[in-house]
Amino acid sequence: MTCELTSDAMYSFAPPAVKAGKMITRHAKEYQRLLDANLPHVIETEEENEYYRKVLEGLAARSSTLTPAEERLADLLTLLIEDFEERHYALRRASPVEALLELMRANNLKQKDLVDSLPHTRYRFGSDKGQAPPHPRAHPSAERAVPCLPGVVPVSSG
Repeated sequence: MTCELTSDAMYSFAPPAVKAGKMITRHAKEYQRLLDANLPHVIETEEENEYYRKVLEGLAARSSTLTPAEERLADLLTLLIEDFEERHYALRRASPVEALLELMRANNLKQKDLVDSLPHTRYRFGSDKGQAPPHPRAHPSAERAVPCLPGVVPVSSG
């Protein structure tokens, strides 16, 4: 036995929101008209994405005067656009160190510029953590605590 969905059958069932009385008939008819006019669907191409972005921008421009049906259409278009852009433009998640290094590069900062503004790990040259003691002729400042960002190798400031 096979079942076919006829065009009459597609409209014989009301969505749960309409059945529960959450969307009165007037709004349901307006929403249906908006759906018919825009035919929203899963966005597959850049052209479709651009079209739906323009429709959404038009709705957003008059956001304070939207009807409940227009608000529902805006919600639907937002989900469709976000889905498309997530699938096509998603950036790889950066590690915290990568993010920090990129921010430093973009703002032309060096590690020493961040010392006073970020929490940091302190270590001592020649401490009991298995590090070698400083060279006998090392500068006296080599013995002081040196701030270091996790995952970033300290560089000399010379």
